[in-house]
Amino acid sequence: IVDAAFQCYPLDGFRKYVAMGADLVAYSCKYFGGPNTAGILLGRKHLIDALALHSFIGQEGGPRGKEFLSGAERGFYSSVFRGYKLDRSSIVGAVVALERYLTMDHEKTLQAAREKLNYFMKALKDVPDIKMTVIDAHTKDVDPLKIAIQITLEKKTPSETSEIVEDLMTGDPEIWPEPRGNSLIINITSFRGLMLFADGDEKIIAERLRDILSRASES
Repeated sequence: IVDAAFQCYPLDGFRKYVAMGADLVAYSCKYFGGPNTAGILLGRKHLIDALALHSFIGQEGGPRGKEFLSGAERGFYSSVFRGYKLDRSSIVGAVVALERYLTMDHEKTLQAAREKLNYFMKALKDVPDIKMTVIDAHTKDVDPLKIAIQITLEKKTPSETSEIVEDLMTGDPEIWPEPRGNSLIINITSFRGLMLFADGDEKIIAERLRDILSRASES
């Protein structure tokens, strides 16, 4: 049994473990844009069929017609996954998200994200006392669909950086960076490969970042 929760990109991640001979391979829906409460399971047909028998209705169903309503047949099938039941909307959401994910143009999204990344690099290049680092598929231990920029405030402590983060989060517009020591991380795509900005947002965010970071370097 392979826990391949996030290995949804490249798309051959959905096939390679079964091809290697794994009996069952599990993926989390949140990594391809589906509901956090759902997942998908791939593998040997007889095992998938066996698992499908353990639905959340098994605890209540029985072969004697209406008698189970009185409790006479309750638990006849003794399903073991009662505690892990999915509602129908999560199941539908998982299927729709997977269909969309398998047909979307990931490279097109990543290219658009790289353009926004380049915009940030140019817009902030002359802000003093910062160091900008690209976070993408070439960065160690980063999901291949994530693109971000890490802005390190070279003359600020983590505590001082936290104050700048609070300023960004409470300003207008609100900007919620990911704090990391004396750095701010601006995520452009998520680990699901989904764009986090609407068109033009990078201009608004870059302008506010320039203002806040330039003032911070003067203090």
